[in-house]
Parts: sequence; C-alpha cells; structure tokens
Amino acid sequence: RHVLVRMLRTVAGDVLEFADGSSALAAIEAADARRPLCVIADLAMPEMDGIELLRRVRAARADARLVLVSGHPVDYVEQVAGDLLLDAVLAKPFDAEQLRTLAM
Repeated sequence: RHVLVRMLRTVAGDVLEFADGSSALAAIEAADARRPLCVIADLAMPEMDGIELLRRVRAARADARLVLVSGHPVDYVEQVAGDLLLDAVLAKPFDAEQLRTLAM
C-alpha cells in the first residue's frame, strides 16, 4: 500500500490512503460528491475486500473510476468481480506510468 501511494503521489498529487476498506468507504461517503473520485483497491484487504468496497463505492458514486489491483491473473479477477463495472484491473507488478494512465 505504501509503495502504491508513493507512486500515485508522483503522478496524481492528491492521494488519500486508508488501511482498510471500511475506513475508505466512510471517507468516500463523507466526501464532496462534486469532486472527481478514483478508487484503487486491492482484491485482498482487511475488513472489507476490494470488490465489496468498489461495489459500495459504485452504489454511492456512479461517476467514480474504479480500479482493482491484484496479484492474480486479470481474467480471474474479472471473473471474481462479476458484474461490477470496473474501469480497470491492474496486475501486480506495475509501474507509475500504468497507475497514471488508469487513475486519470
């Protein structure tokens, strides 16, 4: 998570980091809905996995860009995500340029 945040800050600047899905969801729900939102979540996270977090974000903010990160093969992640409308799946390992392209 810390490496991802450092990489994102070099390409996007304004980045918020949360230790678990529940904390991230609470912050997203309290945030100004007029601000653009891109949520990058790992498939495996404490308290709430990335798919559940992104499902809840999609329900609250239909305009949000949703990116799911995983070390699993992309086709597996897409299968597990099911009907969740992801903007992208980012396979580990990745670089800052891939993040910039997906997050913007």
